[in-house]
This record gives sequence, C-alpha cells and structure tokens, in this order.
Amino acid sequence: MTPVAVLSATDSLQAAKMLRDIAGSSWMRPKGVIAEVRLDYFAVADLSFLDDAPVPVIVSCRRPRDGGRFRGTEADRIVLLKDAAKRGATYIDIESDCLAALGGVGEAKCIVSHHDFEIVPVDLDGLVAKLRGPTVAMVKVAARLRTLTDIVAVAMTLRRHKGHVTFVGTGPTGLVSRTLADRLGSAWTYGAWVDPQSPIDTTLVASGVPPLPDLLSLHQPGNDVGIAAAFAVVGSSAHESIGPWAWNRFFRKLQIPASYVSLTAPSLVGLREAAAILGIRGISITSPFKLAAIDAADELTPRVKLIGATNTLVNENGKWAAHNTDVEGFAVPIREALKAQGRDVREVRALVVGAGGAGRAALFACKSLGLNVTLSVRDGWKAAPVAELFSVPLVAARAVPARTFDLVVNATPAGSSRDPNGSAVDLAWLTPESLVVESNYRPRETRLVKEAMAAGHRVIRGESIFEAQGFAQAHLFWGGLAPTSNLEFAESVQWAMSRCT
Repeated sequence: MTPVAVLSATDSLQAAKMLRDIAGSSWMRPKGVIAEVRLDYFAVADLSFLDDAPVPVIVSCRRPRDGGRFRGTEADRIVLLKDAAKRGATYIDIESDCLAALGGVGEAKCIVSHHDFEIVPVDLDGLVAKLRGPTVAMVKVAARLRTLTDIVAVAMTLRRHKGHVTFVGTGPTGLVSRTLADRLGSAWTYGAWVDPQSPIDTTLVASGVPPLPDLLSLHQPGNDVGIAAAFAVVGSSAHESIGPWAWNRFFRKLQIPASYVSLTAPSLVGLREAAAILGIRGISITSPFKLAAIDAADELTPRVKLIGATNTLVNENGKWAAHNTDVEGFAVPIREALKAQGRDVREVRALVVGAGGAGRAALFACKSLGLNVTLSVRDGWKAAPVAELFSVPLVAARAVPARTFDLVVNATPAGSSRDPNGSAVDLAWLTPESLVVESNYRPRETRLVKEAMAAGHRVIRGESIFEAQGFAQAHLFWGGLAPTSNLEFAESVQWAMSRCT
C-alpha cells in the first residue's frame, strides 16, 4: 500500500516547501510516499514546484462538480494538465469523462478518476473494468461510504482488481478506506499533509480525510510483520471516538502489530461481514448500539445476559462473544475516588441518570460496590423494566429530591458533542462535596463537569471511564499483557485527549 500526501498548497512556493518537508521527514522516506498537488487550489498556474521535485508528484485540477475549485474553461484545464506532464509530473489525475480529451501525457502516468459524493456506484465492478486500460496506471474511485454493507461491496470489487484500483471513501464511514486501505484491497491510501507536530484537526477526520502523519505513524506497526490483527470501534459517531488515537498509541508503545480503527455506521447491518472481510477480531461497541449488538454475538457472558448490553465483541475461535467492560469503566474510578475520600460505601447514596447501555453498566457497577443506588430517567415508565431488573428504586428526573445523593452518574449523551448544551443532572440533587461522574469525554470539560467543579464537587471525567473500560477490554483483545501495561494505556489515553481536544 502506497501513501499519498494531499497538499493544501495555494501557490508553487508553498507546494515546493511541502514537498521538501515530506522528503525530509525521516519516518516518511521508507514508506515510498507520493504527493498530490491540486492546481485548482492555485491562484496562479505556476508549475515551478515540479522542477527537481524530491518525491513523486500527482498533479490534479478538479472541476467544481468533482469537489474542486477550478473556474477556467475545460480547454484551459486540459492544457494545464498537459503542461504539468511535460514539466515532470509523475502522474496526471484526470476524471473518467475527460480521459479522451487529455490524450497522451508523455512520460507521465495516467490516473483516471471517478467521483460520487452521494453513494457507492451500484455496479462498481463494471465501472472499474470499464476504466481500466493500457494507458491507465491507476483507477481511482472516490465515493461516499455510508453503511457497513458498502464496505463489504467495495472490498469485494477491489480484491477482484487487486493493485489496479485505489478507493477513497468520503464521509466519516470512509475513514476505513484510509486506515485499513490494504485490507480493503486499495492500492493507495490518501491523507492530508500537515505538520507532524500539529494538533489533530478533527474537522479533517470528520470529513473522512485524516492527517497523513497520524494515519501512518499510528496505524502502521513500523516493522516487517505488518498488521497481525485489526480492531474497531463501531457507533453512529464512532469517528469522534479517541479510541483509534489511544489504542494505536498503546499498540505502538508496546510494539504490538495491530491497528484500531473507527467504523461509523447508521446500523449494525453487515457488521459481521465487514469484520470478516477486514480481518477485525475485536470490536468496541459505542452509542447507540450497546443493546442491539447482543444480536450480533454467538455467545454472551453471564454479565452481558444480566445487564442486557455489551460494549465488547471478541472473535474467539470463529465465534463472536459479547462482553461488558463498561462495568469496570465505572467501578474502578468510583471505587478509587470513594476510597480516597474515606467513605463507607454502605452509606453512599448513588443516583444513576440514564437507563441505556451505559446506564445499565453504571447500575451494575454501583450495586457491585455495595452502594445504595437509585435510577433516574426523564420518562420513568420507559425505564421501569431496568429498575426492576436491578432491584433499584426509580424516580423521574422532575421528582428527584434535593440534597439527597452523595454520588451521581451521568450515563446519558447530554453534554457530549452530540448534545453539547444538554443537561441531565441537576446539582441541587446532591449533598455538599458529592462525587459527580461524567461518562462523556468529548468535550473534555462538559457542561456538567464545569458546573460540578465550580460548585466544589469531586469530579470523575469521561476519560477516566474510557481508560478503565479500555484497559479491561485490552486483556480481551490481546492476552498476556503485563500488569504495568495499564500505565501505558493510561498515558495513551491522556495523549489522545491532548491531541484530539
């Protein structure tokens, strides 16, 4: 798999500097990187960046209909691309409907592209077969991935045309076409060129275009073994998870030949098929699929059967087993915080807000610690079966008594990036200096965290929940970890938080 660095240069001087930066990056050189320069970004058509270019260069010039900015005539665009070929471009990237107009490109090689920003072409195999030809060095298809079944369909086509096709998935689901390009069957992987020391641009990640330095340094083991195993986080907003950054940092620090990716999808339809074709052997389940994911498993642990929710699927000898490490996620930091306060758990009155997958795990954790637990939700009647299952009192949010609870757990999306202004917890419910547990970590300081700290409460942030459940998950994903590995995982989570927020 060849990495392609997409440059955002707007003039030739800037492009030349970026090419030198790429060539000068010691960790990039052995990866055989290619750079793509978009002439439609240029205010002036200056091709001097091609003179003695230190790395192979793809030159493209996109029309607005293909997501580009070129406003000149089609004749001018073709002439510009031909001039780039004469000037020394390694590749010329041209849209499929313009290949005939471009004609020969001399010593340059031709990449023929097809763009669809809405869906994956219905007959992708037929399209690729049509575009392949003796004058075409590479077929590039850029299309929006939306579902897990899209991933399966694309992989099947790419494998039939192995080495001749590059697929660039757009949108959040499309991230897998960059992070697991080789397993998908794509010849190249594309990423945005940025300074390796700069913070992660989460808007790039959300659009499906991760920074190339992070893409390569995190997702590639950096040895001759390659990726021995792949893992994924699956959810409707999985691309917002810090999981890929934390887990891959952890894998690289321990020299584990594995990669962890995000799979954003509207449903779990096609989950097992996508996992099989990508070689994924462990899955972290996040919102809103923690209840539905049980149906994707062959075996359930007793804990999962009791809670009715899973956050971990592991392929064990060909069968998918469902586990729940969200319990450790809540139990470990709560136990440590209460111990630090010198509290007798039998005297702690805890309120769990939310009865979904996270709420059920929080209830289980609090009960296992011996706390006196109450469940609260906005619509009490919907959560009645959950309260009955855990044998805890149920109270509607509007009826929670004031100054009653010593600990409250927010197990709802309120305050997360999906609902940044939302609030599910009223601090008036708490006794002075109570413990507030926030399950959300994006943003790091949610509305609840800010208000609780201002009011003098002890706070457990969402990253602590992520850290505890993740390390419990690590033992399921990769056996034989040393006890000290928890420190490496904690450091990796903190690094990810600092890079992504």
